[in-house]
Amino acid sequence: LNLAVCVMCSNLEEGALAPPTEPRLVDRGCLKCGGQGILRLRGTDCYCRPCFDKMYIHKFRSLLGKTRYVNRDEEVLVAFSGGSRSRTLLHLVCQGIMENQHARVRIRPSVVFIDESAVSTFPVEQLKRWTDSVKRVMAETGLPHRTVLLESIFEHDDTDGAAGAGSGCCRSSDSASACGPLSARERLQQLFASVASLSAKEDLLVQLRKQLIVRTLRAMAIRKVFVGDCATHVAVNVLALTSLGRGGSVPTETAYCEPLQEEDGMMIIRPLRDYSAREIGFYNHLHGLEVTCIPPLSALMADKASIARLTETFITGLQHNFPSTVSAVTRTADKIEIRQFPSSSLTDCLLCGAAVTSTGVGQRAAQRSVLVQAPAKSQPAAGAEGGCGGGCACSKGKNENAQNSVEQVRSPPNSGSGSSDLAEYLCYGCRLTLSEAQHLSWETLPSHLVKNFERLQRREGMREQLQSFLLDDDGDED
Repeated sequence: LNLAVCVMCSNLEEGALAPPTEPRLVDRGCLKCGGQGILRLRGTDCYCRPCFDKMYIHKFRSLLGKTRYVNRDEEVLVAFSGGSRSRTLLHLVCQGIMENQHARVRIRPSVVFIDESAVSTFPVEQLKRWTDSVKRVMAETGLPHRTVLLESIFEHDDTDGAAGAGSGCCRSSDSASACGPLSARERLQQLFASVASLSAKEDLLVQLRKQLIVRTLRAMAIRKVFVGDCATHVAVNVLALTSLGRGGSVPTETAYCEPLQEEDGMMIIRPLRDYSAREIGFYNHLHGLEVTCIPPLSALMADKASIARLTETFITGLQHNFPSTVSAVTRTADKIEIRQFPSSSLTDCLLCGAAVTSTGVGQRAAQRSVLVQAPAKSQPAAGAEGGCGGGCACSKGKNENAQNSVEQVRSPPNSGSGSSDLAEYLCYGCRLTLSEAQHLSWETLPSHLVKNFERLQRREGMREQLQSFLLDDDGDED
């Protein structure tokens, strides 16, 4: 009897949670004009193609007009990866600037593609076909475009070491030699190889990509960048960021506008934030837009391979049965507010640039240490005293100054001959990410992280020197 009651109760619970049966598409007309509907977006909401296109384009332009983050005839950078979201964004921007005088989107767009093939596990020939396809799509738009390699995050180090591109050195970005430092591509691959978990690798890739966007904005003298984050992607990020220890950055990294550098006025704008992945898929299909991109690191892996992939599977599964899942998560994220701290107690994270409170930093840093080993001075290989013979910095007679400059970058001041702990200068999320890396060295760290660490070390050194000249508040007054 008890077993029968349990079975009946379980059946009732399953029936109560089961989604309602969806009506057939042929039984529904267009929600706007009453004509024949060809696609269904949410529940019973059906649209014909003209009404869908009109609604889709109007949503894009109304968001740009209501927010007023972009000024008239302002130059804007469009981040393009070739995926479905960025492909839709690029198509909307191109269509907007080609409209008539009344309905034209008055911006001056440029396109940037960040090539992440250096950290991909797919064959080189296949990666080349994908990147060539992305570059061809950018060229067909007729807009100014450029390709930025992910390994260029180390470009500052190579330039200081007089071994960068265009210097005629045997150490190019794709070559290897024993007479100089590692190339940028090798340093990037070595950094990702040292990270153990896939979740940490994906989070590190996101932070490096964002820093490259900031660097590209400064190089092109642009302050605004469009990215293709849709509502589904934002909902996934809300849960993924919280799970990765970045809950404090959820309000900014999921908002319509995310300020990057407040002093420079740089910001990330998400024009597709109110679009669902279903809407974007319908739009690309109806307009025949080609979608080709480099697969993510978790491609062809199980759902539990990483936190981001597991969260995406969880959100998309709920959204399929309960269409209000994405909107509920995004609306909840909009209500989250960041706790305000005095500006004197805030510092910037070395990796992501987020605000880090200096109150209690030592106690939190004791939980996870991020040790960076000081490099040992390398000895020249046998038979390589003459360098490459190409008249570059690694040749004999010109190697001393270059090696000194390289050592200055690879060994920040006041780091000593031992290891340095970066935990006190990182936010909690970056601390968790870099703590997954084994045998970190200054040579494999991004240039902006080393530069920021040098700046903080110099500032602390100046503070210690000035401390002896300051008067004690508890001292006797004359």
